[in-house]
Amino acid sequence: MKKFIFLAVFVAFVSPILAQAIIQGADNATMNSFTKSDEMKRALNASNSRQATGFDNRYEGVKGSPFLFEDWLEGQLTLSDSSAVRDKLKYKFEVVNNTIWLKLNTGEERILYNKELFALELTGKDGTKHTIKKVKLPDATDRNHFSIVLFEDPRFTLVKDVKKIFRKANLEDKGIVTVGNAYDWFEEVTKYYLKTEKYATFEEITLKKSKLTSLIPKSHEKMVVQFCKDNDIGNKLKDADATKLLKYISSLK
Repeated sequence: MKKFIFLAVFVAFVSPILAQAIIQGADNATMNSFTKSDEMKRALNASNSRQATGFDNRYEGVKGSPFLFEDWLEGQLTLSDSSAVRDKLKYKFEVVNNTIWLKLNTGEERILYNKELFALELTGKDGTKHTIKKVKLPDATDRNHFSIVLFEDPRFTLVKDVKKIFRKANLEDKGIVTVGNAYDWFEEVTKYYLKTEKYATFEEITLKKSKLTSLIPKSHEKMVVQFCKDNDIGNKLKDADATKLLKYISSLK
């Protein structure tokens, strides 16, 4: 009888605690089920979010553009857990500070500072896709550095890294002549990096046909020469030509 009374008291006392633990566990599971893109969406809707700040006119009057593309383009933002913000929002990539700018459907413009941002795929007005992605380059001091991925597959990755450096007006009157610029401007520096299946790190390259064709075995030389001839690909490559050539080389077994 005493054992029965003790058991009844124990169950009455423990059951509410156990039930609360189950509820808390369910709540935690629900919270953990939110992806980083969900968190990003909630942050964008918050007026005081630390993940985004309001647009400003810091570059007004400067010659040139701080952006990769001047127009706002539709895009898809990918976070570090591979979740994506698929809402039809518009973005810009600001090269000077290596940041992503966003225009909400309300028309409000924000600069994103979320460290979980991983990639942005922009769709140009002609339908062309442009991928901007975090890449660890040899001379990059910032692990969160975004670069333009021209080509990527298991064998090769070709990256274009663009920097725009803000320069102040520096016009000097030398008497007979004047030197420098009478206006603030952006100085653009572009570098290319290649990573192959043999090496885990990127190396800086000169974007030339001879560099890319050096990746192939001799047994494929004639095929690649004919491919370049058919596609009018010279030694000095444009981005589109480099992408096309590397895609063909990668397809050769």
